[in-house]
Amino acid sequence: NGREGLAVLAGGQCVRWTIEHGSGELVESTWHPQFGVSQPCSLLRIRLAQLCGRVRFSWR
Repeated sequence: NGREGLAVLAGGQCVRWTIEHGSGELVESTWHPQFGVSQPCSLLRIRLAQLCGRVRFSWR
């Protein structure tokens, strides 16, 4: 819904995120752990509301 979600990490751990101020979405991207290496990933992109954003993360 753009305000909360659940991400499952590579090791199976779950991370819940809740956007308390602003809005967000998961988008496909890449990260580069070393020179010449590109790995696909998802990232949480936050759109600020009135120049402010607040996100709460929780996991077990």
